[in-house]
Amino acid sequence: MPAVRTIRKILAAIRKADETFNLFEKGDKIAIGFSGGKDSMALLAALERYKHFAKKDFDYVAVYLDLGFPSGRPPYLEEFAASYRAKLIIKDARFVYDALTAHRKDESHHLPCSLCSRMKKAAICEAAHELGCRKVAFAHHLDDAVETFVMNLFHGGMAATFSPKMELTRSGITFIRPLVFAREKDISRTAKEEGFPVAGKLCPADGFTERQKVKEFLKDVYEDFPQSEHNLALALLDYRRLALFFEQGESLPHGRLEAVSTPQRALLLPYKPPRGTGDTYLVYDDKGKLAGQLTLEMLDAHRYAIRGIHLPQELRKEAIAHFEAVLRQKTSPMTLMLFGLRREEKEALGYKEGPRGFYKRLI
Repeated sequence: MPAVRTIRKILAAIRKADETFNLFEKGDKIAIGFSGGKDSMALLAALERYKHFAKKDFDYVAVYLDLGFPSGRPPYLEEFAASYRAKLIIKDARFVYDALTAHRKDESHHLPCSLCSRMKKAAICEAAHELGCRKVAFAHHLDDAVETFVMNLFHGGMAATFSPKMELTRSGITFIRPLVFAREKDISRTAKEEGFPVAGKLCPADGFTERQKVKEFLKDVYEDFPQSEHNLALALLDYRRLALFFEQGESLPHGRLEAVSTPQRALLLPYKPPRGTGDTYLVYDDKGKLAGQLTLEMLDAHRYAIRGIHLPQELRKEAIAHFEAVLRQKTSPMTLMLFGLRREEKEALGYKEGPRGFYKRLI
């Protein structure tokens, strides 16, 4: 059946995202952001199938945020969620619409999207905590990622898009986007084939946003340059294709380091955000190719932390040794803490586990 063929594409995209970014872990309880649109319906339907055929041990609950929009809550949400073995939770977030209308410049302007996005994320994080969920799944797809990338280039001068997996250390919640490799056209086709009761437009600004303008712009670009649809997505998936202006970096035995002023979102590299502010470093190999990155964070005058390490093993050791040497000259004694590596790797580098489970070394 055609419907099976199409949803198989969605399932293949989820498997690829899971294998690439380790989205689903044993015992996960996940709050799925469920709006009643085609994307969130496809995510819920696909995860129900993926859990069983991939033999993944996770549970999920669908969370609908009642934002207080005049259109009201879409019908059939409970029935749809139940058909895919999901309980639907309605989270009262009607304060969002009141806040948005209060911040609107005047009647000629639509509701502020960026404020809405931040408030919705805060509301669903609160709901996740109430439900005992440590992860929140959003239904953003590959076309959303490309549009975000283009919007950031045009409006922020920044080569950035959202992350497929992002840990919020303060809230203890991890955002995941299982559809990040799925195409919108396949989601739309799946919605039709599966007969999803997709809700109509709920937000008054829907269809009149900057994102809609970029979507229409990209549609024209794809028609004029068919290969660009593939290439724009490819640019997001391979950080080795990143070739921008950087200052000369510090030398390593088999490569070099370059400090950059922008964090991971501007670099499109796999990354675990640091707990606080820090300096991000790109690391190049001896052939000048970008090998990965890591972050050095100052905790206080005598304590530093290395986080967000995404490097080949040989360059990993060299980069850590480089920071040890630099910090040793800066002040003494100095404690360097190491995050994100396996226990054996930390111990092999001379780091010992402290009372609170942190691995550190006095240098």
